[in-house]
Amino acid sequence: VSAAHAADALRRAALDAAGSSATISAFAAFVDTKHASDKHLAALTAQGIDVIHSVANARKRAEASDRALTTAMLLWLYDRGDSASVAVLASGDHDFTPLLAKLRDKRRVRIILAARLSGPGAVS
Repeated sequence: VSAAHAADALRRAALDAAGSSATISAFAAFVDTKHASDKHLAALTAQGIDVIHSVANARKRAEASDRALTTAMLLWLYDRGDSASVAVLASGDHDFTPLLAKLRDKRRVRIILAARLSGPGAVS
């Protein structure tokens, strides 16, 4: 799946869930830029996606990205208060499921989780 196709699908899902008058206030990718190709990073940027580099050593890379994404999502929801109605998260695993469930329950935010359906750490 190309960055353009994935970005368009996520935008459509968010706008469909929020309604026709909704706007997207943040669209970011948390990436270890040392391990991503320049072509991949350029494709994300070309789609209007903010590329956020999570600095970490090889052993803690995934954990650092998870923490950065979790913090950014919580700050986004805090800053928007009641105006936040939909959160979309695309992830290769289920690490964020407890966070999303808590946000849905406490903030009444509709959640869209796009994840792999097979393979290690897949969401079922």
